[in-house]
Amino acid sequence: MECLMGLFWDEEIKKGGGGSNSPKRSRGPNRAQLSRVASKAPEVMVKVTGYTRSGAHVGSHLDYISRDGVLPLMTSNQGELHGKQGPTDVAKEWELDSFEQTEGRRKATRITTNLVLSIPKGDPNRLVDAAQDFAKTTFHNHDWVMALHTDTKHPHVHLTVRNLGHDGTRLHIPKGKTQEWREDFAEALRGQGIEAEATRRAERGVTRKGENLAVKHLRERLNKQTPPKTPEVDKLAVKEALERMAGKGKEEPWKERVLARQKEMRSLWERVGQGLAKSPTPEDQALAKQVLAFRKDMPPIQTRTEQLIDAIEQHSHDTEKER
Repeated sequence: MECLMGLFWDEEIKKGGGGSNSPKRSRGPNRAQLSRVASKAPEVMVKVTGYTRSGAHVGSHLDYISRDGVLPLMTSNQGELHGKQGPTDVAKEWELDSFEQTEGRRKATRITTNLVLSIPKGDPNRLVDAAQDFAKTTFHNHDWVMALHTDTKHPHVHLTVRNLGHDGTRLHIPKGKTQEWREDFAEALRGQGIEAEATRRAERGVTRKGENLAVKHLRERLNKQTPPKTPEVDKLAVKEALERMAGKGKEEPWKERVLARQKEMRSLWERVGQGLAKSPTPEDQALAKQVLAFRKDMPPIQTRTEQLIDAIEQHSHDTEKER
């Protein structure tokens, strides 16, 4: 649970008294973040969507995010590129990065890392300002371009970062880095006056991952066909649910870990809420009500298979009632 404590605690390092230099920690509830999460502030997304490995690939990707030159590309040098020529020039310049010297040999490598930054709601102009602030700070050692898309349900920014840095090092994304980027982007959005958060799913009591974008796009394409088709991944999920209902399927091996983690997480929300309720200050008591209400409203702990089983059983029940 250590990785989740940031949501629940503010920490200050203070020097110990009596001549001791050992640090002491003063801990208390992180009230501002607890309030945002309990009031269900919009959660931001920072997602690595892919990489490019050739000049042609860079060019096609930049054509895509600029909508073939219709949308301007904002750049790391605070300029803008317009039309078809801008993406072409960037691709030609960056394609030289497609190889690196390793022990005297040339090895193909990634030229760019492509990200999407989004939030469920907010002013697109301030979203762009926040995205630029985030990129300037996070990728100060790299060239980058970005484009704003407003033609979908949620405005979002495509950010393409040149992996080769100004100092000759290459961009490396260690485990957990994208969560740090989410937190930094949420902070940049709040700096623009947009309420935003970047908590982990487990901290909010969510047990299932968000929908895979590739599967989502595939499902949308197949649904538009005549007749509509179902992706194989959905067919397999339903088959697995039916097998479980017939007593033939296997339990998900990770279910016990999910259950244990969520029981502890929900208990932590309960303890923090009860602790705040004992505070003499009206602000803490109001926050306690928020926290405990959020805990009460957490979704049931279900895997996707269990959710499908419930849906199939409900459909069977509704069908029987109609007969």
